[in-house]
Amino acid sequence: MAAVRDFLFDANGDLWFDAGDIVVGESTLQHVRDILVAEKGDFTQFPLIGAGIFRELLNSEGEAGIRLIIQREMERDGLRVHRLRIEGGLEPGAIDLEASYA
Repeated sequence: MAAVRDFLFDANGDLWFDAGDIVVGESTLQHVRDILVAEKGDFTQFPLIGAGIFRELLNSEGEAGIRLIIQREMERDGLRVHRLRIEGGLEPGAIDLEASYA
């Protein structure tokens, strides 16, 4: 499994700086989070990528629907999903997802 490196963001979603330099590091988890929260069209180069998880949760797709959306969007970006569990309903923090780039 190849490590994916990119610019990293801090907890507030701002570009992360350390001693005046932009921090670069393993970014798969950051990409997964970005795909989950992005709406279609948020990424101009790839306008079809985005699970829009907040909208989907409000639309009450149910666990099966949410699972399908997450799986599809991860695969669309080239991620292989190793584990996807939705526990405790659709409350925040209920999605347990492990994915990696092949």
